[in-house]
Amino acid sequence: MSKYFIILSIFISSFRASSQQIEYNKNYSLACHNCYLPNLANKIEDVFSYTTSIEIDIWDNEVASGLLGTILGSNKMNKDWYVKHEPHKKGNLNCCGGTFQSCLSRIKLWSDENPNHNVITIFIDKKENWSDNNETRKPSDLDDLILRTFTKEKIFTPFMLLKEKTNLKEALLVSKWPTLDSLKGKFIFVITNGTEITSRNPLDEYLSSQKQNSICFVAPEIHTENEIANPLNISQTNSSNVIFYNLKYNSKLLANKLNSLNYLSRVYGSPETIDTYNELVKGKVNFIAIDNYKLAK
Repeated sequence: MSKYFIILSIFISSFRASSQQIEYNKNYSLACHNCYLPNLANKIEDVFSYTTSIEIDIWDNEVASGLLGTILGSNKMNKDWYVKHEPHKKGNLNCCGGTFQSCLSRIKLWSDENPNHNVITIFIDKKENWSDNNETRKPSDLDDLILRTFTKEKIFTPFMLLKEKTNLKEALLVSKWPTLDSLKGKFIFVITNGTEITSRNPLDEYLSSQKQNSICFVAPEIHTENEIANPLNISQTNSSNVIFYNLKYNSKLLANKLNSLNYLSRVYGSPETIDTYNELVKGKVNFIAIDNYKLAK
């Protein structure tokens, strides 16, 4: 073995070791936008060779949404959701083989077969409001579904970041995120708001319902720096527990400010080019969400 090869091997090993010591919020990488769609991946498990972050869209109604779904007599499930992209499509149209629970079960099986995998961040795009109390698709039902599929030891929850502080923003003033290495084999769940034409906010309702028992973080969409402290339609109390943020591409410059506060950003809707990817990495975007999850390989 040549001296050059030995030095190169040592350098690569050192680089890999140091990269795993990076804190979770200082990692900037490609995320899959809609890779649960069959035209983007044959199987949901396949995407984890390319990315450690995915999005799953969940719907209450089998077809349509909201009031229209009720008028049409659309089917709904107990303690589970449909996974698809468009409301007019019927049933589950995905590469997971079924419902939201089916998707999570397949991901759990992959995790069991690859126990030392990098931390996986799953963005749950909530396409409809939470169900009323007489139905079973409330915030607590979502958390229960996740816990039925994964053991709590496999999940990094908001409470684990709190420690002795009263809210997450306060906690990040004095604490750091765990390193990528310490999160190996774990999952982080983040809810985004994909609802339309509604006066309700599922993210605010989730935080009010679950409080310190929350399994998921939430990521409201913001457009201005002022909204970092006070996202629209999130109560002041709940705003103190918002540390993930969803950004359209034209709001990408907010990522740098979020990074300086130890918060996390996800940008979607960007051009799917290497130049744009490099631009967003440089701009300290944590999750660069595009359909072409193989772009950076």
